[in-house]
Formats: sequence, structure tokens, C-alpha cells
Amino acid sequence: SGKVSDQNGNPVSGVSVKFTNSDIAITDSSGIYSHETTFGWTGKAEVFYIDHAFTQPSKSYNYIQSDQLNQDYTAFSSSLPCIIVEPDKINVSAEIGSASFKVHITPSSASWEMTPQNSWLQVQKTSQSITVNYTGNTQETSRIGTITVSSQDAANSPQIITIIQAGKPAAPVGPGWEEEFDPTVFQYNATLTCIVKDDNKNLLDSENDILAAFVGDDCRGMAMPIWTSQGNRYFLQIWSNQSTGEEIIFKHYDSTRDRINHNIKYPIEFQLNASLGTILEPHELIVSDFFIRTVLNKHWNWITINVTHTDMSVNSILSSLGDKGIIIIGQEGYSEYMPTFKTWTGSLTTMKPTAMYMIKQIRWQPLSFPAMQWIFQKPLSP
Repeated sequence: SGKVSDQNGNPVSGVSVKFTNSDIAITDSSGIYSHETTFGWTGKAEVFYIDHAFTQPSKSYNYIQSDQLNQDYTAFSSSLPCIIVEPDKINVSAEIGSASFKVHITPSSASWEMTPQNSWLQVQKTSQSITVNYTGNTQETSRIGTITVSSQDAANSPQIITIIQAGKPAAPVGPGWEEEFDPTVFQYNATLTCIVKDDNKNLLDSENDILAAFVGDDCRGMAMPIWTSQGNRYFLQIWSNQSTGEEIIFKHYDSTRDRINHNIKYPIEFQLNASLGTILEPHELIVSDFFIRTVLNKHWNWITINVTHTDMSVNSILSSLGDKGIIIIGQEGYSEYMPTFKTWTGSLTTMKPTAMYMIKQIRWQPLSFPAMQWIFQKPLSP
């Protein structure tokens, strides 16, 4: 803080005291100004008043750690040029945009010029301001641009404008399930303490992996691995508005390979307040490249089996449907399901890779089958 006086010791009001990379303080009717800055601030205080000059037009400071009192200036009438720009530093987003800066110069007839130092900055000049248009930042790192504003023989010239533009947001990592999930809309929950493995018994528990529970496409809970004395565990809360009966399937995000694993053995049935697995004896979920699962709807569906397996019989492939299947039709024939004998019987006894089949269901039911590739399924009209 300090005071600005004329040569006779009279206070001078309305004087601008500009602080580098900070604000401008204006003297009051007693010529007093004050300014609060951050601990360790380094920069200049520059004074400006129309048609006046100062015995000391600026003061420099280095790593301020305490109050700086009695920082006084003496003003006198003068036609000597002086210039300041406000603000002299701004932070902007990564998007394309513009910003304005005010130029204070005395005498008003004095000329000044500006020079951008970066190609991504375009400047426009008016009598007392600068408009800066900046392009969008396509990089994820921030960038700094500067503009030099100068007036020949002017006090406090040149003025440097600094524009710090943020980098573009990094692409989101992960599947984005957190945007789909809101536990507050559900009444009931169950818990699952588990580990996730692949077919070769390798644990899938990298720091940024995610295990999620689903009912259809509706996310019902998420968990990331947490370290315990027994190794990493997923502590998954599963939510529902039905106390029992909903089938819960699982999906796993493999952060190492940045992919979502859909084929996880096996689904479970939701039970209110159920607790499956412990830290010492965790439930095991297996991400399998040899396990295929798709839902067949009530009435007619198209399916094709794009795999070769040691047992391609109708009874083997459709065994997971239980008594929900009615009839399957292919080019080689058809078979009907006989609930009494729990078997498929008819002229169609085996299924071929790439062949198309129509299957009719009593109700929807997941079809699970050991396989290497997905089963394409398309519902037909009843």
C-alpha cells in the first residue's frame, strides 16, 4: 500500500497502480491505494495517470513475503508518454474464442502498436483496446501466447500480454458406465466380493479395471479392485427395485487393453441383502473367450453359430434354453423340444457354423454356449 501525491504533497486521486499478472488499484480521495497479492508474488507495480508522469513510474518486487507499506509515488503534470494494459494475463479454455484488453495511454494522441508472438493469436486494434481472437487448442497440453504492446519512449513500455490456453480435455478413459448408473433410484442391494480371471486363470485386477453389474443394458453397480492382505478384490454393490428374481450379468473393463469383456461366467440371480463371496473366499468370475451368451426373445429369433465345436448337436448348443424353447428350423430340417424327456427331437440333429436358424421361444431366455465368436441374434415379429 502507499500514497500518490503531487509535487506539493497534495493527494492525487484516480491514479491507476497496475500489478503484474494481477489487478489494478485506484487511489482514493486521499491518494491512498492498497492491493492484496499472493504470498511470494514477483512483479512490478506500474503507475498511470492522464497527462502526468511520475518521478518513479514503477517499482519492482521479488518474492513478497510480508506487507509492503509506504510504497509512495510523486506525480507531476507532463506530456511525456506512458502506457499500461489491463489485464496483462488471462487463462482461457481450449475452445476457439476471443478476449479484450484495455490500453491506457497518455497523452491520448500518442501512438502505440501491438505484435502477437504466436500464430494462433490474431489481434485487432481500436483507439483504446485490443481484441484477440485465438484458435482452439488441439493438443492436450496447455500453451502460452504473448502479445507485445509498445509506445515509443513511453514509460512502462513495452507491456506484455500473456494468454494461457488450456489443453483440450483428454479423451475419457474407460467405458463411461458411471454416467449411466445412479444408485439413489434403487431400493434394495446385495453385495459381491469377488475376483475376475481369464480362461488361463490370470487375474484381471489392474488399478483402473472396472467390474459392473447389469440387468439388460441397465447398469446396477460398479467396482474397481481394492487391495487387501489377500490380494486385490472387487467389492461390488448390486442394486435393484425387485427384492428377488432379476438376472444379473457382468461386464468387465480391461484397462490394460482398453476393451470391455462381455463374456463372463456366470450370471447370478439378485436376492435382497444377499452377500456372495468374502475376502478369504472370493466369488470367481471368469472372462472367457470361449463362452458366448445372447438373449433370445419370446416368439421367433434368428441365430447363427459362427464356431466349430466338438459337439455341435442341437441338444448341446441349445441346452441352456431348458424348456423355454419350442422349435428350431434350419435348411436341413427342424426339431421340437420335448419337455417330458428334456430333449430336442426331429430331423435337425446338428447345427453348422455360418448357417442361419429360426428358433421360437415360450419366453425370453439367454442362450449360452462354449464358442469363440459371438452369436448373432435378430428377433422376428410374432
